[in-house]
Amino acid sequence: MTEGFAVADGDVLAHERSTRLVRLAGSDGTVRWDAPLGTWPHAVVVDGPDVFALPQLPGRLFCLSWANGEPRWTRDVGWPAGQVVASPNLVLVGGRRGDTPLRALDRATGELRWTRSGSTAGPAFEVSGSGAVVGGRTLDPTSWRTHPAPAAAVPRPTSGERLVGSVAVADGLVTLDNAGHLERWASDGTRLTRTRVAGRAVGLHMLGPGRIVVAGKGTVAVYDVG
Repeated sequence: MTEGFAVADGDVLAHERSTRLVRLAGSDGTVRWDAPLGTWPHAVVVDGPDVFALPQLPGRLFCLSWANGEPRWTRDVGWPAGQVVASPNLVLVGGRRGDTPLRALDRATGELRWTRSGSTAGPAFEVSGSGAVVGGRTLDPTSWRTHPAPAAAVPRPTSGERLVGSVAVADGLVTLDNAGHLERWASDGTRLTRTRVAGRAVGLHMLGPGRIVVAGKGTVAVYDVG
């Protein structure tokens, strides 16, 4: 799934003060860089040396340097656009619930390469090799071939809330729902623990061995999970 924050190289990329994107050191939260972006992002993706960020407003995709936050390019992608996937040569940007067409931009320059109409309803984009999973099907951006993508077996939150993230840990799985319930599951699907860690959660990532980062609206917190 795509989210309004990301984790890479042991650091956290988060939205701050309504219009800023900041890179925080995972060890102590120190700000490494701070860049203007826009309102709360629909998606933030770190891929290699690049950051791709899609704020709610303006309806533009931003490409920044992961090292220092310097802008590389920005392009209009229409509104509302809510999903982003980076492949080796392209960046795919899709509409929310099929409201806007799927666009492929040149990764280096941001130039538009092609568009495709069609619903992006269902699961958010996921990376699958050099392609993307859209609505449960894998899209090859060069040939348009598609084939069914296997569904991941992820336990559903016992609270009945919407799942916003899951990460694999040494002895099973950790999941987070949008009400902020963090649940730990054994490899056989047995729930081990359930803790509320945020009032409104928006995402979950593995920060490093035995450490996770949870993002809420306006908060980022790191937890040890053993």
